[in-house]
Amino acid sequence: MSRTGKLLQLYAFESDQNAWNNKQIYLLDIPTVWREFIRQFYNGVKLPFAIKPLGKKLQSIFPQIVSVNNQFYLDENRPWLIATQPVPVGMILLLAKGWMNQIATRQGVAATDDLDTSTMDWRSEAVDSILHRDSRLKYELLPALVAHQFCLSPKQLLLDNRDEPVELMFSQVYATQKVECMSEPITTRSGTFSYVVRFRLQYRAGEPERLLLMVSAGIRRFITKPQETKYLKGGINSTLLVSMDNPLIKDQGMGLRSYASLSFRREGGTEPYTRWSEGLDELFCDVLWGNPLSTEDILTNPVKYHSDRSPKIWVVHNNRVFNPLYVEAGISIQEKMRFYEMVRENVSDWRSLTPLPLVPKPKLEGTRRRVREPIPPVYCGHDKDFVLEVWGPDSLYQCVVEALKAKKYKGKLLAEHVDGEVFRLNSSSRNRIIVVKCDRKDYVDGLDRGALKDLAFVGPFNKGKGKSLERRRIH
Repeated sequence: MSRTGKLLQLYAFESDQNAWNNKQIYLLDIPTVWREFIRQFYNGVKLPFAIKPLGKKLQSIFPQIVSVNNQFYLDENRPWLIATQPVPVGMILLLAKGWMNQIATRQGVAATDDLDTSTMDWRSEAVDSILHRDSRLKYELLPALVAHQFCLSPKQLLLDNRDEPVELMFSQVYATQKVECMSEPITTRSGTFSYVVRFRLQYRAGEPERLLLMVSAGIRRFITKPQETKYLKGGINSTLLVSMDNPLIKDQGMGLRSYASLSFRREGGTEPYTRWSEGLDELFCDVLWGNPLSTEDILTNPVKYHSDRSPKIWVVHNNRVFNPLYVEAGISIQEKMRFYEMVRENVSDWRSLTPLPLVPKPKLEGTRRRVREPIPPVYCGHDKDFVLEVWGPDSLYQCVVEALKAKKYKGKLLAEHVDGEVFRLNSSSRNRIIVVKCDRKDYVDGLDRGALKDLAFVGPFNKGKGKSLERRRIH
């Protein structure tokens, strides 16, 4: 958030469901023969290999793919791929078949037969339709759609040390439970870095139907100098961002790119010192015409992978793995606000949250630094009813009602009695308290009162346990 005068601007947007519900997206199901091929290795708990590398491979090549179902072998109702625009099915299946063949070789089974691509195609569907079938998908799909839209056009950013604004092209970065837009790296005297804008969807506590799109911005720094891999710290995963050209299209002039977040680690005392964390040595062999993608080559010659040709790879700076470097301060408040404005200009389907009034600090005095003035109550920007349930006899219910009528705070009534059991809180948000009398017999039963008479009641967790039960006194 940013402070503007006496207001706090939250970096968040509220959704207008009617605006994005009718947006058309494209779905592709996994071929049934492939689902059954993978399912044969499932033991009811897990697979002997990871499924995620296939999705990372496809998303590093096709920026249009915004969602991948990595549990397609279990969930038949959810589509395998979701894209903003259809990608030729033949390309998808050809690249995925190479991965399937690698799995067959490792597991010692026969490879799957060739597929009839004429029976497969993308189908178009509205966003609200697919979310109606699987509401959990919205936390992945909606931020991904916003991020994809953000990356479609260049952005202008005015830096403190430049007279003219800098034009930034953004690419989408796919990682576990993250949706990011990363700018093309910028090289300065202090190193190479990219601006990163991150999106996530969440809801307000107690209001699951009220979706908020949260926006944050920061800086990601890269390693650009050759590394002695035998001196890297071992046993720690670190990140490489990998983007691939489509090998089936020549001279395509990519423009819009997408990156997959892959990890490597240093292990052992002999060459090669580093390896992929998920065994990805052969993942991109078909894309690179049979050439393996070696972490040793990337780390010892990182500049080789910084050009626009494929593959394009960036080594993310990690102080725990590489020799500690001096790192300058991150993004400024002004830059954060500018990125928030960029998002606001780009996503007209989402409304900015209304700024909140600034809560002043309490004044302190004396050697004990006691608070002279209490902190003002928290402001709630919308009306809400708070239900107070009273489980007990009529006398207890009446005591609660009378207490609310008489209770004061700083000489003012805590709540204004409106009618019957309804009270209006004395606050700027005008929330209400509704007192409801509940029948205690649903939760408590009378015991053999004996000497305790009217003072003995059994608690709801102690029913049916006889005279040894705990007695609870209700006044």
